[in-house]
Amino acid sequence: TFTIRNSGDGACANTSVTVNYGANGTFVSASQGGSPTGSGVTWNLGTIEPNGTRTVDITLTNTTGGTVGVSATATCPCSEPASTSCETEFKGIP
Repeated sequence: TFTIRNSGDGACANTSVTVNYGANGTFVSASQGGSPTGSGVTWNLGTIEPNGTRTVDITLTNTTGGTVGVSATATCPCSEPASTSCETEFKGIP
């Protein structure tokens, strides 16, 4: 789950978010109309008003175990891109 917040004082039109999960993850689903693209998902969120937020979710699976790194970048024509990343460890029962 990623929450995108417009902390500026103007509306951010044409906001998009791209989440990349690399080769170790397998896409299952995405909320809010997220579109899978290779090893990532992209959302077109439209306009986010000042102090407004949008939340998107991605569900991944992994059949081999191990760590899956996920990075997200939010872009808007009126500001610099904002990025974050995290890791999830998949464990299985032998």
